[in-house]
Amino acid sequence: MSSFPDVSMEDVETIAAVVQRTLILLENQGLIDADRVPGLRMELNMDLTMAHGHNPLRLEEMLTARPGDLTHDVLGIHQNLNRRTGGFRECFQPRFAVRS
Repeated sequence: MSSFPDVSMEDVETIAAVVQRTLILLENQGLIDADRVPGLRMELNMDLTMAHGHNPLRLEEMLTARPGDLTHDVLGIHQNLNRRTGGFRECFQPRFAVRS
């Protein structure tokens, strides 16, 4: 089982902003109900933090990404993150993964 990764406080704050933007987009499109937001916010924050710690993301770019690209990555990470290893299932690759 993978331990929770060490991520800087600055990255944690940026992840929270990315998650907030994603939730606003989803709510505005009628894809989630307001009562689901608090629990989903926590899940997405944890998932993005785990993903970023194991597979670094270009977080600053996610803050200004087109809505479709942002939701692809955030929801894709949420659905495909292996929480034991920090890797991804189903060959998922975030669009905002750091390029090597």
